[in-house]
Amino acid sequence: MLAKEYRPILRSITILAAILFPFAAVSSYYLGKEPALFGISVAFALALGNFYASALILSRATETPKAISPALILFGFVGRLTLIGLFFFLVSRIRQINLFATLITFVLLYTVLAFSELKFASRTTKAAASDKNL
Repeated sequence: MLAKEYRPILRSITILAAILFPFAAVSSYYLGKEPALFGISVAFALALGNFYASALILSRATETPKAISPALILFGFVGRLTLIGLFFFLVSRIRQINLFATLITFVLLYTVLAFSELKFASRTTKAAASDKNL
């Protein structure tokens, strides 16, 4: 069961994915010969998948005992970072994907998603603090 505070993040990621994945599928099908567009599509999928996995791990960490949750979060982060590195290593070996376009798109989308997650976390903690003060 997902923690209530992470459901809006997952909902917004799911809506964004529902909008962007058809575009990525169409662009990769029709423009598969264009490595930059295919790289952009792959970067969108990787960034959205990374944040979805992050939300799932954090949701599980809130449901585990406090002594175990930091280790779960740390191993989840290291695991996701390792998979991203492996993914970009594999992408660098594929000629049909432009590595530069993939990296730039991933960094930009990751930054946007990170700031939106921070904004959400800030709002959530402010709301929780104001509820404690009442």
